[in-house]
Amino acid sequence: MKSFRWMMLMCLVSFVQGPSAADWPSYRHDGNRSAVSAEAVSGKLNPQWVFESRHRPRTAWPMPGEETPRMHSDRAYNVVISGRTLYFGNNVDNHVYALDTRTTEERWRFAAGGAVRFAPVVHGG
Repeated sequence: MKSFRWMMLMCLVSFVQGPSAADWPSYRHDGNRSAVSAEAVSGKLNPQWVFESRHRPRTAWPMPGEETPRMHSDRAYNVVISGRTLYFGNNVDNHVYALDTRTTEERWRFAAGGAVRFAPVVHGG
């Protein structure tokens, strides 16, 4: 459980930035999966808040075994940010969640009807 909390904390620290930060609307920032933003990050990053999901991620494939990197892409919730909203899909309860980046309060959730194993994509804010 500690490793899951640490993983979520690191994920949030990497994405939660000040009000002038650029959006990160898809996995690894853009359609090319560049993981690069024009925003300059300086100084020490500190977590502003921590969100603990009710459910730990569950991989679709058993471990260990013959693996490819894609088989375990769902070991963590991948988040994206647009404006003041953080989005992530939950592969256990089959929902996409939207959280307020200032308070961690849930803005809404959407029942996807199946496991959400990859990061959502935000289009048009």
